[in-house]
Amino acid sequence: MSVAEPVHPNAALRFAVSSGDLVEVVARRGRHRDLVYAARARELLLPTVGEATWSDTFVTACTRVDRWWIIGPTRPPAETAARVAGMLGSGAIVVDQSSGYETVDLIGNDWRSALASGCRLDLDKEIFRPGHAAATTIAQVNVVLIPHPSGLLVLVPTTYAQHFREWLTHRATALDLPSQQPTAEAPT
Repeated sequence: MSVAEPVHPNAALRFAVSSGDLVEVVARRGRHRDLVYAARARELLLPTVGEATWSDTFVTACTRVDRWWIIGPTRPPAETAARVAGMLGSGAIVVDQSSGYETVDLIGNDWRSALASGCRLDLDKEIFRPGHAAATTIAQVNVVLIPHPSGLLVLVPTTYAQHFREWLTHRATALDLPSQQPTAEAPT
């Protein structure tokens, strides 16, 4: 995913709204094992609760039993959901959430400091690192966090996305972490 350039060369925290499709997958009752086997046969890894996986095509995170978030490249409406549904078969309920959530990509080493005051999780880099995923509340907003080597993906409900970005900018300013609020959607 691409990110916005910092406001100035010394910016410690950057963030951009990333384009991409977001799909929620729910295993049908009693079909978890079938779903995992179907996914594995098509080289789609469904991580266990609290984990995330990255491939050339998808970022997949699990924050609840038998539920996964899958982020893929931007495609025509519902195409990624249809593709995932075809891969997983009848063992899954697949819902396109691209319009319901915004993916905010935080880049830089200071995202942990910026989020710490509003987050109930321990964001220590030795504890919450790439390969993990979590659902929590930050700034009174329910979010999904997916750390990656250069930062963090945050899935934010669209109705609260502007509030979240404004809160993040305020926190970065209060901590003297120069930040950039995106003016347009960054391509993936």
